[in-house]
This record gives sequence, C-alpha cells and structure tokens, in this order.
Amino acid sequence: MRPRKIRIIDAVPGWQRYLPEGRPNAAEIVVGLDMFEAMRLVDAEGLPQDVAARSMGISTPTLCRLLGEARRRIATALRDGWALRCDGGNVMVRPCGQPWAGGPQGHRCHGRSQDGPESAAVTGLDAALAVEHGHTQAP
Repeated sequence: MRPRKIRIIDAVPGWQRYLPEGRPNAAEIVVGLDMFEAMRLVDAEGLPQDVAARSMGISTPTLCRLLGEARRRIATALRDGWALRCDGGNVMVRPCGQPWAGGPQGHRCHGRSQDGPESAAVTGLDAALAVEHGHTQAP
C-alpha cells in the first residue's frame, strides 16, 4: 500500500470538539485536520481549489476529495445533532517563519504547533520539500 502524503496546514484549530447546544453527550463525527484545512482555505478564505491544493502540498483532485468528505461529515453532524471533533490526519503544521510563496498574504503565524505522533515524525520542512511544494525559506 502506498503511504499517504503529508498534508501541510497553517495551524491546528483553536477548538477540538464542537457541541450542539444542550447535547453534551452527543455522538460525534471526526473531521480530520486536513479536511478542516481544505474547507478553511476554500470556503472561508475563498482561495481557488488549485491554489489551496498547492498550499497544502497535495493535488487538486485530493483537495476535492477532502472537501467533499469534510462537507458530508459536517452536514451529517448538523442534520443529526452530532458533535464535531477536529483531529487526526497525516498533517504537518507549517513552521512559523516558513512563508508560503504562492499565498496572497504569505504565511500567518498562529503561534500554535501540533503535538502528537504524526508531528513527531516530521519536525519541519527541509529545503528539498520546501522547493518541491513551492515554499521558500524565510529571509
């Protein structure tokens, strides 16, 4: 089986679990950090899908699959009154000071990093990965 490519995200969201009002014990559905980032870039930031895909270091078809699955899961949670949990995925948080060359405003540092087993394996973008994904070193 082919290993999953690491998806680059700008930051881990400031929340991990989102609950429907009055339902503290609601069933939950998980939205991966990569799915959340895809929705954030396309739906909230208004980036074109090809630009968002480049920002995450993935192909446009992969971004489209992430968007579709994230939207399906969120719609299901809203329809059924389930909690949303934002967690998991093969992701790496873009290091602070590591701008994204293709972005209209460049990288915005959110002062957060991801802790966990996935981030332990990858501690930062090396020069080759940065060039491959269109990133540049900070001045």
